[in-house]
Amino acid sequence: MRVAPSLARWAGLALTLVTNVALAQDPSERAAGFRAVEGANVEDVPGGMLLIAAYAVAWVLVLGFVWRMWGLQKKAREDLDRVERALAERSGEGG
Repeated sequence: MRVAPSLARWAGLALTLVTNVALAQDPSERAAGFRAVEGANVEDVPGGMLLIAAYAVAWVLVLGFVWRMWGLQKKAREDLDRVERALAERSGEGG
């Protein structure tokens, strides 16, 4: 089993890194009491138009994919009908 030792090494490395980060914090820097915040926290993230554009692109891609699959399905149906007609003609000739 080569997977288990490799997985154990990665898990050990992750555990070491996490504990080192936790031990590196200085306890005196932690907040010991409540500090009130003055004023409201307002999030202002510009990008509404980018979000709308991203959704528009996603919908165009989805609709394009559906249209393409519809066309391929239509072509496959036509090919299948052609093959069925050809088989029916052959079975009529040989019978």
